[in-house]
Amino acid sequence: MTLAYQRPKRFAKWVRLCGPRTGGLAEQVEAVFLQRFLDAGYAPVTLECGDRGRAVSGLEIRLEKAEQGLFKSVTIQFDKYRDPRFQVAVERERAGEQRPFDQANLVPRKGKYYHFWGKPWLAPNRFWSAKASARLARRLAGLFPQCEAFLESGVRGRNLSRPIILPVFGAPASPDPV
Repeated sequence: MTLAYQRPKRFAKWVRLCGPRTGGLAEQVEAVFLQRFLDAGYAPVTLECGDRGRAVSGLEIRLEKAEQGLFKSVTIQFDKYRDPRFQVAVERERAGEQRPFDQANLVPRKGKYYHFWGKPWLAPNRFWSAKASARLARRLAGLFPQCEAFLESGVRGRNLSRPIILPVFGAPASPDPV
């Protein structure tokens, strides 16, 4: 299978250490789901927003596109125990800031905050097949328009998580009710 991009070295090494089921899932996700982002102008990166202090983990794939002082990114984070499952996060971050101002996770239904896509938690790895990987990658590719709409305008589709309220460090504490 030929990919339109070259895997980041750290992720390629991580995939080599995984079993065939997780490796096959990674290939399907890259070839079907991430290809939609690559076609839209996103590129793989090894540093988040070009910041040397924010290296992308070896178990992640991060694609970014910079436009008008804004970084738009999608991150696929695989299971640290090398099981065939992962999370998908999309973020919008202003250049020069250390954290995103708007982010969402891809979820199967409205109202959830995050979701692990892939093999169910209690199912043995041997029950996860190449067909299941291909089916999941196609399903996620169908959710690409929602991710793209969020990254372009901040509009949340039904498969994007509710807003996550992050604390602002250094902000004054709210007064206690009297």
